[in-house]
Amino acid sequence: MLHPALATGFLVLLCQYTFQMLQLPFVWRQMQEFLTFRLFMIEYLGDSILVVLVDLAYL
Repeated sequence: MLHPALATGFLVLLCQYTFQMLQLPFVWRQMQEFLTFRLFMIEYLGDSILVVLVDLAYL
């Protein structure tokens, strides 16, 4: 089961990243690839969402 605090933290980071990317339309394709890859990781890692959060923190 995914811890609610981790899920909330991930969503906050995702929203911040999305807002930044939407300000730069020329990187829309990169954002799509980023989100697709992250969602793929979440699906297969399950509770290991920390891996995604750490990766996002270094962007």
